[in-house]
Amino acid sequence: PPCSPPPPAGSPSITFSLLATCSKESNNVKLAVTVESASDLPNRCYGAHCDPWVGVEVLKDRKSIRRKPPTILSFFRTKTIRHAHNPFYSQTFIADVLKTDMKDIVVKFTATDQDRYIGPTEIGFTSVSMKEAKQLLDDSEKFSSTRNLVRNTKEIGDLHIGLSYLPTAQRLSFTVSKASNIKANKNSGDNSEAETINPYLRILMFNQSGRLLKKKKTT
Repeated sequence: PPCSPPPPAGSPSITFSLLATCSKESNNVKLAVTVESASDLPNRCYGAHCDPWVGVEVLKDRKSIRRKPPTILSFFRTKTIRHAHNPFYSQTFIADVLKTDMKDIVVKFTATDQDRYIGPTEIGFTSVSMKEAKQLLDDSEKFSSTRNLVRNTKEIGDLHIGLSYLPTAQRLSFTVSKASNIKANKNSGDNSEAETINPYLRILMFNQSGRLLKKKKTT
Protein backbone atom coordinates (compact mmCIF):
# COMPACT_ATOMS: atom_id res chain seq x y z
CA PRO A 1 0.00 0.00 0.00
CA PRO A 2 1.07 3.64 -0.41
CA CYS A 3 3.32 4.89 2.35
CA SER A 4 6.00 7.46 3.09
CA PRO A 5 9.57 6.84 4.36
CA PRO A 6 10.08 6.91 8.14
CA PRO A 7 11.67 9.96 9.79
CA PRO A 8 15.21 9.86 11.24
CA ALA A 9 15.60 7.80 14.42
CA GLY A 10 15.33 9.79 17.61
CA SER A 11 12.85 12.37 16.30
CA PRO A 12 9.40 12.56 17.98
CA SER A 13 6.95 11.04 15.51
CA ILE A 14 3.49 9.55 15.01
CA THR A 15 2.57 6.47 12.98
CA PHE A 16 -0.92 6.46 11.47
CA SER A 17 -3.02 5.16 8.58
CA LEU A 18 -5.98 6.42 6.52
CA LEU A 19 -8.58 4.73 4.36
CA ALA A 20 -11.57 6.36 2.64
CA THR A 21 -14.46 4.14 1.50
CA CYS A 22 -17.68 5.09 -0.25
CA SER A 23 -20.49 3.69 -2.35
CA LYS A 24 -21.95 5.07 -5.56
CA GLU A 25 -25.38 5.38 -3.92
CA SER A 26 -24.15 7.61 -1.08
CA ASN A 27 -22.93 11.19 -0.99
CA ASN A 28 -20.83 10.49 2.13
CA VAL A 29 -17.38 9.02 2.53
CA LYS A 30 -16.36 6.93 5.54
CA LEU A 31 -12.88 8.11 6.49
CA ALA A 32 -11.14 5.65 8.82
CA VAL A 33 -8.23 7.21 10.74
CA THR A 34 -6.02 4.89 12.78
CA VAL A 35 -3.49 6.17 15.30
CA GLU A 36 -1.00 3.34 15.56
CA SER A 37 1.72 4.68 17.87
CA ALA A 38 4.07 7.51 18.76
CA SER A 39 7.83 7.33 19.16
CA ASP A 40 10.66 9.15 20.95
CA LEU A 41 8.40 11.58 22.81
CA PRO A 42 10.48 13.91 25.02
CA ASN A 43 10.53 14.26 28.80
CA ARG A 44 8.71 17.18 30.37
CA CYS A 45 10.61 20.43 30.71
CA TYR A 46 11.30 19.61 34.38
CA GLY A 47 12.56 16.08 33.70
CA ALA A 48 9.55 13.84 34.44
CA HIS A 49 8.09 11.22 32.09
CA CYS A 50 5.17 12.25 29.86
CA ASP A 51 1.59 10.87 29.85
CA PRO A 52 0.74 11.21 26.14
CA TRP A 53 -2.47 11.06 24.12
CA VAL A 54 -3.10 11.93 20.47
CA GLY A 55 -5.84 14.23 19.21
CA VAL A 56 -7.21 13.77 15.67
CA GLU A 57 -8.86 16.68 13.86
CA VAL A 58 -10.62 16.23 10.51
CA LEU A 59 -10.43 19.69 8.95
CA LYS A 60 -12.01 21.28 5.91
CA ASP A 61 -9.28 23.59 4.66
CA ARG A 62 -10.60 25.42 1.62
CA LYS A 63 -8.00 27.84 0.26
CA SER A 64 -9.38 31.34 -0.19
CA ILE A 65 -8.15 34.90 -0.61
CA ARG A 66 -9.49 35.79 2.85
CA ARG A 67 -7.38 33.00 4.43
CA LYS A 68 -10.16 31.70 6.61
CA PRO A 69 -9.05 29.21 9.29
CA PRO A 70 -9.90 25.55 8.66
CA THR A 71 -13.30 24.26 9.80
CA ILE A 72 -13.20 21.38 12.29
CA LEU A 73 -15.56 18.65 11.03
CA SER A 74 -14.67 15.97 13.59
CA PHE A 75 -12.44 15.60 16.64
CA PHE A 76 -11.27 12.38 18.30
CA ARG A 77 -8.67 11.53 20.92
CA THR A 78 -6.89 8.38 21.95
CA LYS A 79 -6.56 7.01 25.46
CA THR A 80 -3.84 8.44 27.71
CA ILE A 81 -0.87 6.16 28.38
CA ARG A 82 1.08 6.96 31.52
CA HIS A 83 4.86 7.26 31.62
CA ALA A 84 5.31 6.31 27.95
CA HIS A 85 7.75 7.80 25.47
CA ASN A 86 6.89 5.21 22.80
CA PRO A 87 3.14 4.65 23.36
CA PHE A 88 1.18 2.10 21.32
CA TYR A 89 -2.48 3.00 20.66
CA SER A 90 -3.88 1.08 17.65
CA GLN A 91 -7.16 3.04 17.84
CA THR A 92 -9.39 3.68 14.82
CA PHE A 93 -11.87 6.54 14.42
CA ILE A 94 -14.51 6.96 11.69
CA ALA A 95 -15.48 10.37 10.28
CA ASP A 96 -18.32 11.01 7.80
CA VAL A 97 -17.27 13.42 5.04
CA LEU A 98 -19.16 14.65 1.99
CA LYS A 99 -17.68 13.47 -1.32
CA THR A 100 -17.62 17.05 -2.57
CA ASP A 101 -15.45 18.09 0.42
CA MET A 102 -12.81 15.37 0.15
CA LYS A 103 -10.43 17.47 -1.95
CA ASP A 104 -10.32 20.04 0.88
CA ILE A 105 -9.93 17.58 3.78
CA VAL A 106 -6.82 17.58 5.97
CA VAL A 107 -6.28 15.31 8.98
CA LYS A 108 -4.20 16.80 11.79
CA PHE A 109 -2.57 14.72 14.54
CA THR A 110 -1.49 16.43 17.77
CA ALA A 111 0.45 14.65 20.53
CA THR A 112 -0.38 16.07 23.97
CA ASP A 113 1.10 15.43 27.41
CA GLN A 114 -1.57 15.19 30.13
CA ASP A 115 0.53 16.96 32.77
CA ARG A 116 -1.25 16.95 36.14
CA TYR A 117 0.57 20.10 37.30
CA ILE A 118 0.76 22.27 34.19
CA GLY A 119 -2.29 20.94 32.36
CA PRO A 120 -2.49 19.49 28.82
CA THR A 121 0.71 20.49 27.03
CA GLU A 122 1.19 20.14 23.27
CA ILE A 123 4.22 18.05 22.31
CA GLY A 124 3.92 18.52 18.56
CA PHE A 125 1.70 17.98 15.53
CA THR A 126 1.67 16.76 11.94
CA SER A 127 -0.96 16.69 9.18
CA VAL A 128 -1.78 15.08 5.86
CA SER A 129 -4.18 16.04 3.04
CA MET A 130 -6.42 13.58 1.23
CA LYS A 131 -4.69 14.42 -2.04
CA GLU A 132 -1.31 13.57 -0.55
CA ALA A 133 -2.69 10.34 0.93
CA LYS A 134 -4.28 9.42 -2.43
CA GLN A 135 -7.75 9.04 -0.89
CA LEU A 136 -9.69 10.88 -3.62
CA LEU A 137 -10.40 7.80 -5.78
CA ASP A 138 -13.31 5.37 -5.45
CA ASP A 139 -10.85 2.46 -5.12
CA SER A 140 -8.48 4.10 -2.62
CA GLU A 141 -5.87 1.93 -0.91
CA LYS A 142 -4.88 2.18 2.72
CA PHE A 143 -2.29 4.93 3.31
CA SER A 144 0.25 4.43 6.10
CA SER A 145 2.88 6.89 7.29
CA THR A 146 5.29 7.76 10.10
CA ARG A 147 5.89 11.50 10.40
CA ASN A 148 7.93 13.83 12.55
CA LEU A 149 6.09 16.06 14.98
CA VAL A 150 6.45 19.81 14.53
CA ARG A 151 6.53 21.92 17.68
CA ASN A 152 4.41 25.06 17.94
CA THR A 153 6.91 27.89 18.44
CA LYS A 154 4.33 30.67 18.76
CA GLU A 155 5.36 33.17 21.43
CA ILE A 156 2.64 34.20 23.90
CA GLY A 157 4.52 36.70 26.08
CA ASP A 158 7.59 37.50 28.15
CA LEU A 159 8.40 36.99 31.82
CA HIS A 160 10.88 39.11 33.76
CA ILE A 161 12.18 37.05 36.68
CA GLY A 162 14.99 36.96 39.21
CA LEU A 163 16.62 33.97 40.92
CA SER A 164 19.16 33.82 43.75
CA TYR A 165 20.48 31.17 46.14
CA LEU A 166 22.04 31.75 49.57
CA PRO A 167 24.24 28.69 50.35
CA THR A 168 24.74 29.43 54.06
CA ALA A 169 21.00 29.49 54.70
CA GLN A 170 20.19 27.03 51.86
CA ARG A 171 17.53 29.47 50.70
CA LEU A 172 16.33 29.87 47.13
CA SER A 173 14.62 33.17 46.27
CA PHE A 174 12.51 33.61 43.18
CA THR A 175 11.25 37.05 42.15
CA VAL A 176 8.59 37.79 39.53
CA SER A 177 9.01 41.34 38.24
CA LYS A 178 6.46 41.56 35.45
CA ALA A 179 4.89 39.90 32.45
CA SER A 180 4.58 41.68 29.10
CA ASN A 181 3.22 41.16 25.59
CA ILE A 182 0.79 38.50 26.81
CA LYS A 183 -1.33 36.98 24.05
CA ALA A 184 -4.42 35.05 25.10
CA ASN A 185 -5.40 31.86 23.28
CA LYS A 186 -8.61 32.50 21.32
CA ASN A 187 -11.28 29.87 21.70
CA SER A 188 -12.66 28.58 18.41
CA GLY A 189 -16.11 29.92 17.74
CA ASP A 190 -15.57 32.97 19.95
CA ASN A 191 -16.35 35.99 17.81
CA SER A 192 -16.01 38.56 20.56
CA GLU A 193 -13.65 41.41 19.79
CA ALA A 194 -12.61 41.95 23.40
CA GLU A 195 -9.50 40.18 24.63
CA THR A 196 -9.74 40.96 28.32
CA ILE A 197 -7.57 38.63 30.40
CA ASN A 198 -6.86 38.32 34.11
CA PRO A 199 -3.38 36.77 34.29
CA TYR A 200 -1.59 35.17 37.21
CA LEU A 201 1.60 33.12 37.45
CA ARG A 202 2.10 29.69 38.99
CA ILE A 203 5.57 28.80 40.28
CA LEU A 204 6.35 25.10 40.67
CA MET A 205 9.56 23.65 42.13
CA PHE A 206 10.53 20.07 41.16
CA ASN A 207 13.42 17.80 42.05
CA GLN A 208 15.52 16.00 39.44
CA SER A 209 13.10 13.06 39.20
CA GLY A 210 10.14 15.36 38.50
CA ARG A 211 8.52 15.23 41.95
CA LEU A 212 6.75 18.44 42.97
CA LEU A 213 8.40 20.01 46.05
CA LYS A 214 6.69 23.39 46.40
CA LYS A 215 4.21 25.58 44.55
CA LYS A 216 3.21 29.25 44.75
CA LYS A 217 0.78 31.48 42.89
CA THR A 218 0.83 35.23 42.32
CA THR A 219 -2.20 37.48 42.65
